[in-house]
Amino acid sequence: SLDSPSPRLTLAPQIPIPIKAALKLVVYWGDRLLVEKAVDPYSRVRYVNLSFVDLGVEVVDATGHPLPGAALRIEDALGVREAVTDQYGRVLLKHLYGERFEVEVTWRGVPVARKSVAASEEELTLKTYVYNLEVVVRGALGQPVAGALVGVSISGPNFSLEVNATAGSDGLAEVKWLPAPPGSTLILRVIKGRVELARPLTLADLEEGVVEARLDLLMDYGWLQLRVGEFIALVAAAALSIAAVALVYRALRTRLAARKVLSEYRLEWEAAPSSFWDRLRARIRAMLGGEEEEEEGEFFEEL
Repeated sequence: SLDSPSPRLTLAPQIPIPIKAALKLVVYWGDRLLVEKAVDPYSRVRYVNLSFVDLGVEVVDATGHPLPGAALRIEDALGVREAVTDQYGRVLLKHLYGERFEVEVTWRGVPVARKSVAASEEELTLKTYVYNLEVVVRGALGQPVAGALVGVSISGPNFSLEVNATAGSDGLAEVKWLPAPPGSTLILRVIKGRVELARPLTLADLEEGVVEARLDLLMDYGWLQLRVGEFIALVAAAALSIAAVALVYRALRTRLAARKVLSEYRLEWEAAPSSFWDRLRARIRAMLGGEEEEEEGEFFEEL
C-alpha cells in the first residue's frame, strides 16, 4: 500500500530465533515484481526506494484553452492506465512507476496528442489537435442565412466523426472542439432547404478559426427559395412574356385600326376611284403619326 507517506513492514516474532539461512526481501505491486534483494539478518531496518511518482497533466486545445472530458492513456513500467480530465482539463495521475511514461490523449475517439515524458513532479501540459471553428453562412448577395445546418466530417486512419451546428440569426455557426490530427480529411457541409454546399477544410482554415460559406441562394422565405440561376431564368421568362404581349398588342392594334379605316372608306372602296389608294395611304400616315415607313407598309398590307 502507498496510502501512507512511508509504508513499513514490521516483523515482530514472539521469541527471538537465531537465523543462519540467507534472507531475501521481495516487494510486489499487484502481481508485478518490483524488488528482490538479499537482506542482512542482523539489520534491524532495511530501506527500499521505489520510483513511484504522481504526475499532474493539463490538456488544452490548439488555442490553449482547457479541454474537459479528454481521455488519457498512460503507459508506465507497470502497464497501462486510463483517466479523464475534469472540467478544467486537468487530471492527477498517482503512483506512476518508472523513469519514462507514454501519454496519449484521445478526443471523441480520435487520437489528438501523444508524448513521451520523463518522471518529474512538474505538471505536464499537453496541447492537442482540437480546434474551434466559426462558420459564417451567407447568401448570394452577402446576406446572412439563418437556420442553416453546418456539419464538419473528419476521417482518418481507423476513425470517422461528424460534428454539427446550426447558424443563428446572424448566419454564424460555432463548431466546437473539432479533432483534426495530421493526416485527417475534413469536409465542410452547409445545407439550407434544397440548397447545399460542400468544400474541403485546410489546416489554415482551422488555425484561422473563421471560414465563410457562400450559398447559391438569392431569396429565402422558408418554403420559397430562389437560386441565382432560377432568378435569372424567371426574369428572362418575364421579359419574353412582356415582349410577346407587346407583339400581340401591336398586331391587334394594327388590325383594329385597319377595320376602322375600312369601315370609314367602305363606300369609296366599293366605288374604287383611281385616287382611293393614295388617299388611303395618306390617311394611314396621319393616323400613325408619321411612324416608320416599315410600319406603314405593314398596315397597308394588312388592309
